[in-house]
Amino acid sequence: MSENLTFDQILSVDGGESYILSILPELQDCFDGWPKKIKVASRDDDKTPSTGIFKHRESGHWMVKDFGGGENKAKSAISLCMEHENCDGSEAFKILAKFYGHKLTTTAEPKPAYSSRAATADDQPGEIKNLKFRDLKESDYRLIFSTKTWKELQWNGVTAKDDKARNEHAKALFTYYRCKALISYEHVAKDGSKVHVWEATETFPMYAIDETEFKKIYRPLATKLRFMYAGQKPDRYLHGLAQHKKYLDENKAKNNKADVAMEMAEPSEDGSAEAAAEKDKLPERFPEVILCSGFSDAINVAGCGFRTVWKNSESDDLETSQMKSLRKIAFKVLQLQDLDATGMANALKIASQYLDIHTIILPQELLKYAGNNGKRMKDVRDYLRKWSPYNFKKLVDQALPFKFWDEMKAMNESGTQKMRFGRPQWIYEFNQVRGYNFLQMNGFWRLEEPKEKNGFLFIHIKDQIVKKVEAQDIKDYITSFLKERQMPEDLRNKIYKTPYLNDQSLANLEYFKPNFQYYGADFQYFCFEEANGSHSVYKVTKNTLEPVKVNDVYFWEHKILKIETERKGKLKTGNFKKMDTPFFKAFKEEGEWKLELSEESCDFMKFLIGTSRLHWQAELEERMDFYKLNEEERENYAKANSLAEEDIANLLSFGNKKKQEAYAEKYRWRLDGALLTPEERAEQELCFINRVFVIGYLLHRHKDDARPWAAFLMDYKVSEESASNGRAGKGLIAKALYRFMKHFHRDGRKQGLLDYEHIWDGVDENTELIHLEDWDHYQPFPRLFTPLTSSLTSNPKGKQQVTYSYTQYGKFLIDTNFADKYTDGSSKGRKIYSVFSDYFHEDLEQYNEVRTPITELGRRLYDKRDWDTEEWNRFYNFMIQCLQFYLATAEKIDPPFSNITKRNNLALMGENFQSWADNYFENHFNTEVDKIASHEDCRKVGNMQKLTSHSFMKKLIAWCEFNDYELNPMDVDGWMEGGKRSNYGLIKKNVPKEGSITELTSRIFLHIRNRHHPSWDDKLPFD
Repeated sequence: MSENLTFDQILSVDGGESYILSILPELQDCFDGWPKKIKVASRDDDKTPSTGIFKHRESGHWMVKDFGGGENKAKSAISLCMEHENCDGSEAFKILAKFYGHKLTTTAEPKPAYSSRAATADDQPGEIKNLKFRDLKESDYRLIFSTKTWKELQWNGVTAKDDKARNEHAKALFTYYRCKALISYEHVAKDGSKVHVWEATETFPMYAIDETEFKKIYRPLATKLRFMYAGQKPDRYLHGLAQHKKYLDENKAKNNKADVAMEMAEPSEDGSAEAAAEKDKLPERFPEVILCSGFSDAINVAGCGFRTVWKNSESDDLETSQMKSLRKIAFKVLQLQDLDATGMANALKIASQYLDIHTIILPQELLKYAGNNGKRMKDVRDYLRKWSPYNFKKLVDQALPFKFWDEMKAMNESGTQKMRFGRPQWIYEFNQVRGYNFLQMNGFWRLEEPKEKNGFLFIHIKDQIVKKVEAQDIKDYITSFLKERQMPEDLRNKIYKTPYLNDQSLANLEYFKPNFQYYGADFQYFCFEEANGSHSVYKVTKNTLEPVKVNDVYFWEHKILKIETERKGKLKTGNFKKMDTPFFKAFKEEGEWKLELSEESCDFMKFLIGTSRLHWQAELEERMDFYKLNEEERENYAKANSLAEEDIANLLSFGNKKKQEAYAEKYRWRLDGALLTPEERAEQELCFINRVFVIGYLLHRHKDDARPWAAFLMDYKVSEESASNGRAGKGLIAKALYRFMKHFHRDGRKQGLLDYEHIWDGVDENTELIHLEDWDHYQPFPRLFTPLTSSLTSNPKGKQQVTYSYTQYGKFLIDTNFADKYTDGSSKGRKIYSVFSDYFHEDLEQYNEVRTPITELGRRLYDKRDWDTEEWNRFYNFMIQCLQFYLATAEKIDPPFSNITKRNNLALMGENFQSWADNYFENHFNTEVDKIASHEDCRKVGNMQKLTSHSFMKKLIAWCEFNDYELNPMDVDGWMEGGKRSNYGLIKKNVPKEGSITELTSRIFLHIRNRHHPSWDDKLPFD
């Protein structure tokens, strides 16, 4: 990134809108409603909405203004950033640059100072040693504590009122939790060759949690290796537990000492001294202790007035012995985890193991905000930048355990426990608040769905995988939970009977909106299920395919890709493996697309090669059968195809059947057969390149306003206008895409399809592909203009109608067996064509043999029984490579257009016009024909009474282009330039006016040049 990057350049994308919304998401309505002036409430005390937005007159940046607040100054994204991050302008510059994706290469990441020394006999390979410490200072505290924690920092029940007290509290907290500031440490190389010495700097501070036996080094600003260990790291360890025990043991000792003193003292007459002594006793148990995910979270929560502990590693199990210890030191044990998928999974694991542990849940609203690294906020440290310790205490008070029922002994009047069927009787009640909390922690939520009558649906989330569920599924989960844990029979009976697990009651579940944004303008994620049931996410860019850990992206269940094979009726799941060798390489050379195919191939690529063999019949039938022609036929064929003597000799040699078979086998899955001309090879290669480009385009869920294309798959073979070919493989392309994408399908043969009010009833935000199959020639393509470029309205029967914007739904795929009638600029601009050869066919009347994917490949595509794990891997890798090619290609790649144009011209002119023009112009080639007279003749003789002059010319142009005739050549007398939209000129001449000898009138003529007609004479006259 250039050193000259400015704020204006950073905000040029959207004027700061995205960043403003990351800070103040409540302003979304204002942006959505612009330019209408809308005001919203942006403060807790803002009872009358008073905050709005406007654009700065000069810079064009979005400005936010709170007309009702104490400060009436408008703020841009820059000033909001400085206020929100408590930073100066230079730091705001870095934050906004990172938020908008600018890489500040001139700004080096902070690093520790480095030196080294020679190893000695005392230095053990790999050990970390010689930690040197310094005194803590305010900058250390300010780095670790969030802004609102620092402002209200607490220690031993006292809240600091000024910076002096805050520094004292912070020092006490850091000391209590054994955090020291590091000057340096040494790290012996693994091979013991030397010792690396790392030293903290002003821009790269380092710390260590000193647990005596071992020390955990903490480098908060490091992008890698944030934590390391010096000394012998224990398998399991709870930081903070030892000092809590020590603190309480000291309290107990003091209390015992006080008790002894009280016993030895003379009792007071009124007992006041005993009461005062009892009141002054030090706590021997904390009200609560909170298990946090790491040191920075734990110290911030401790700064809010709570006792905290944290595990050595976030993923470590909480041992039973550790839980017993926590129960001994506190009346209530709580846990606090991050809001990302990993954190929630850890919270679920611990809560399921210890049903009495209370789980503090941070608000989902936190995920709406972005931190200074541009990522979503997710932990308590982030929370305490937006909310105060007072708000956090409310979360602690609201924390609930997994135990979702209340229980008490059923007692007799005599005070003994009742017995029933020989067992003690208990009274159980379903606790709704805890029950719904239990369900939400186990991934059951409501998701807004405008099309549903009640406006939502139930979902279940596990390991970032989301699926739709019903109320009965949720009840089954709870009853299974109790059964698996062998809970009492009476409890299970009570839950079976409870009315609080039906649709109406479960509507009390909270809403959750998972982030389904698994794609961007230059990347896309794919999630694969592995053999062990886990999931792996891969990030695809134009150059890379790598596994990544993505905690804030969720995937619908239908988005999970599986490698499943079936053997002897049993399904087996395999693992996805990245293939380093590309299947193909497409590149431009001297302005033309070139193709290189790898020796590594797969069934699907072979199938695509077959569909791209546009000239296979000339190659495998005409030219291989050349030896069967008589002498005259050979001469004519050689002349028509410009064959040299050596070409003729080569063709004649194919009378040898073995040579035919050898050739067919060699070039079966290639596009550069030796019997093809260079032009034919180039066309076939372009066809294949276009095909992978189109597949990549459809796979990419991101929608670009500049590429509002419907993929239009059609046959390459020229046939009669009303003829339907088919069976070329277009449907198999759709089936390949179905494996990746949630699709919506409509039968394109249905008359009145686009008039049907419920046509898009199944389309929603999760629809990635809209497939119109077998699109018929009478379907009015312009009716798709709005869905292709603007919006789409889904109107399901019996549900709510919803209008989705352009980016909310997927792309269109249209396949047809007919020519395309709509070839005007508006229609063509909304299509990307892809043509299919008739290599695959089942017609023995026109061809020498039947060819289908099964006969050619020997097995079915996408079949769990025919494809093994390796073939599935090749398929997925190939499809991903298609996406990578699309991401790397800036231009639109069209297929060879020669036959497309002919097919489309056939459709455009129609059979009636073609028949009329063939007969009429047989006697009118190479001469002027009155346009009005020919138009009238067409209307009468061609039986097209309603044919307008404009339509007549469109059909005539199509007829001329189809037959390679020249319409109105420039060298004809009277030629003049046509209108702005016309590619053809006009022939305009003055002729005698009807009924007059002297008067002239101007008339328009047509001149159609046919150089193969007997009337054509290109000989120059003699001088």
